[in-house]
Amino acid sequence: MRLDSSGRLMLGTTTEGYSSADDLTIATAGNTGITLRSGTTSLGTLAFSDATSGSGEYDGFIQYSHDTRTMTFGTVATEVMKITDNKRIGIHQGASGAAESLQVSPTGGSGDEYCIATQVAKTTAAFHFRILNGNGVVGSIKTNGSATSYNTSSDYRLKENVVNIADGITRVKQLQPRRFNFITDNTTTLDGFLAHEAQTVVPESVSGEKDGEEMQSIDQAKLVPLLTAALQEAIVKIETLETKVAALEG
Repeated sequence: MRLDSSGRLMLGTTTEGYSSADDLTIATAGNTGITLRSGTTSLGTLAFSDATSGSGEYDGFIQYSHDTRTMTFGTVATEVMKITDNKRIGIHQGASGAAESLQVSPTGGSGDEYCIATQVAKTTAAFHFRILNGNGVVGSIKTNGSATSYNTSSDYRLKENVVNIADGITRVKQLQPRRFNFITDNTTTLDGFLAHEAQTVVPESVSGEKDGEEMQSIDQAKLVPLLTAALQEAIVKIETLETKVAALEG
């Protein structure tokens, strides 16, 4: 053990650790660890203080609760992430005001990279994500042996004032399918819609406002009910004409 003139304590070594600002360095040739032992229903806490910034004395902390068997990580004296005894991780939006509760950014420079990858052991139906709000589960991403389903809540028990779409053809004629490329990828031509044009026909398919601060986005799956209604109307017209033609030929 060595205690130098700057007040740094080194165990198993005579040099400071990862940073010259480290006040405690523990080094061994094999496995190295620190044990904080508390009562079976008590908390074991490793706290981090900042005596110079004017912030709270223990703004950051890592804490394990024997009582609930949970590991908690905090900053700004507030819980930020918790690992529970059933291997679940909860991440809560911190005090910074950022929109994202979780952001994952891979740092690799080449090859296939994954921000998030989920895998389940079974090849039968299994949920990878469930999406919840104050009303409960409102969507999910689910897989089976070889396919993925992107689901949104649609149970009839959640709906009221149900009527048929009566103007399918009229509204579909107002849609303006386009071909285009994105500015950031001018070598790829795509089929699709301009969000603000589709918004005038199927408002629920588009997020954001035209020329707003954030770019608009579209969920093209929400156009399917209107397209189906228009097709059904067209089929009725075709079948009516086929009947009339058959009668004339007869």
